[in-house]
Amino acid sequence: MLKNADFIIETSDELLIVEYKNSTISGAIKPLDFNPTDDKLKDDLAREFYDSLHYLRLKD
Repeated sequence: MLKNADFIIETSDELLIVEYKNSTISGAIKPLDFNPTDDKLKDDLAREFYDSLHYLRLKD
């Protein structure tokens, strides 16, 4: 299954791949379960960036 980042922003100098996580918003599901240093989360985020790059390359 392809994972992708939330936003891709292209400027004249950069390509920014953004993944947005916010466990402090009102109504967040299990906000205390969010741990930004968790190894599984880091692996998932890395895959989202990696898969997004493949998509962008194919689109080019």
